[in-house]
Amino acid sequence: MGVKLVYITDKNYAMPTLVSIVSAIQNKSSNYKIYVITTFEDAEIIDKFRLLNNGTTEISIIPVNIKEFIPQSISSVNHVTKTALIKFFLPDILSNEDKILYIDGDTIIQKPLDELYNMALGNNYAGVVFDNALFIMPQHAARLQIPVEKYFNSGVMLLDLKKMRTDNISGRLLEYRMTQYNYFMDQDAFNKILYGSVLFIPDKYNMVPVSHYHSKNKIKEAVILHFAARFKPWIYNLGESSALFKKYSKLSPYKDTKLKLKNNNFVIKFLKALIKQNL
Repeated sequence: MGVKLVYITDKNYAMPTLVSIVSAIQNKSSNYKIYVITTFEDAEIIDKFRLLNNGTTEISIIPVNIKEFIPQSISSVNHVTKTALIKFFLPDILSNEDKILYIDGDTIIQKPLDELYNMALGNNYAGVVFDNALFIMPQHAARLQIPVEKYFNSGVMLLDLKKMRTDNISGRLLEYRMTQYNYFMDQDAFNKILYGSVLFIPDKYNMVPVSHYHSKNKIKEAVILHFAARFKPWIYNLGESSALFKKYSKLSPYKDTKLKLKNNNFVIKFLKALIKQNL
């Protein structure tokens, strides 16, 4: 059967999403079927994704009109656009699939995904990883009335689409997003609606590399690295993270695109201020 993945991207995230897919392909040990849901029409970019098709990797492009899914009254939040809300509708968009591994485009896949994909979810909607950002902003979980240790990051989710369809999770997610407290674009809705019905899995499957929290060896051993902060390794010089991104970029159809990385001094100052503010 192999592994079935899904990414969602707008035009601005096409390049890093493609690089993430290349990293997955480079490190896989079985056949992969990869759905790429796009919210833009650009034949040249979409052809770059199709170049990744080979005997063991199938790329399926699914174009969607975001206006048909997301009300115009919802606006972008920080660095996250409304495109992220397409996650709500994966059970319907992928109506022929019962199980899928969703991955954000700002990731690098360092190891095969078979073990993760084949995990049994039991009676849960999803397999998820705790969001370590809650260590410095526990007040956010308090506002949502969720224990800090039960709040997860929605950037990597092993989803039981069949169970989600049966229980109309898509509709419930959108209703929450439209009517209740939200700070993060899609993540708060997932946490509230799926609360109590998720399986927490090891953080190696969705590791946000933070120098003061993860050792270099732990980062190296991660299956999925997730550059979830607003500072991305293809925009800022983030040392080893940027070097890793460049490694897979050079193996992608964007290999001739030179990355002009900004100085990271502002990033360091911002993170120190954020940590101090939340201590």
